[in-house]
Order: sequence, then structure tokens, then C-alpha cells
Amino acid sequence: MHFWVASFCYNLDDNRRLRFPRGVIAISDILTIFEDVGNQIPDKSWMLYLLEIFSTEDIPAELNLICQFDNQNYFEAIFSGVNRYRFKQVLPIIGHSYLRQIIMNSLKQYIIYILEDRNTKQIERFELLLDSGFIFQAQRHFTGIEWWNRINNFPYPIRLMLLAPHIHC
Repeated sequence: MHFWVASFCYNLDDNRRLRFPRGVIAISDILTIFEDVGNQIPDKSWMLYLLEIFSTEDIPAELNLICQFDNQNYFEAIFSGVNRYRFKQVLPIIGHSYLRQIIMNSLKQYIIYILEDRNTKQIERFELLLDSGFIFQAQRHFTGIEWWNRINNFPYPIRLMLLAPHIHC
């Protein structure tokens, strides 16, 4: 089973209705890891610290911090539900802050995933080339936590304590 807790990014329009901003092609946040509270992730399960943007066709692009039952913690670029790239140079470290960015570039027909360790200034990027049928504009995005529990039907305690992300769209 899997569970989510997340925040959506919306603006109030002139009629006080929630609307996603028009023309959005990128999102970013700053994720600060300040404590590891211990790995209580059940066997074969994992936890995602999400940064996710959806195209107007409802296709998700994600740059997630993933924690697993076997103590593997890493950042991953995901597109349309498929893991596309595991970041190998920039790894999660307690006490560090990370700038995560997802940029849709319609001119070059790719999505750029950028990850920067703000403590060490190390930057790693991945460019995912897409076919010309993809629409490079967002309709919504969110950030949050997703639990995948492969053993039981309940969310387990979080692994990493984070400062509230600063989100930009």
C-alpha cells in the first residue's frame, strides 16, 4: 500500500478561487536534512521526499529523495512513473541543504533535472530528451512525502527530519 501527504502550489485569482499559475515551465525547492531519526522502513519498502510537476497532459516529472529499507538513500529523476537517472555525485547528507530543480525546455525538447548540494556547491544534472509530442507546460505541482509499505497497510515513521521546503514555481 502507499500513502501521501503533500502540499500543492496554487494562487488565488480575482474571484478568490485557487488556480495554478499559467505558463509555468519549472519548479524548484530547497530541502534541508537536519536529522536522521532511524530507519523504520519495512522490508522491501521505501519512502519518497517528493518534488513533482505535472504537464498539461498530466505526465509527472519528479526529482525525489528516496530512502529504502536497506539504508540506501539517494536522489532520483523520474519521468512518467519510470526511474530515469540516479544521482551519484550529490548524495543526501545530514546537515546539508539541496536545491532541486526541474525545468521544461521546449526549444531543446528536454526536461533538465538539477541537484545542488548548497553546502559543498557540488552540482549534478540530468537532461531527459523527449519526443516532440510532449507539451512543455505545467498544470500543477506538489511537494511532500510518499510511503510505499510492501508489508502492511499503514504508513511508518519518517526516516529524515527536514526543514519545510521553500518552493518556487
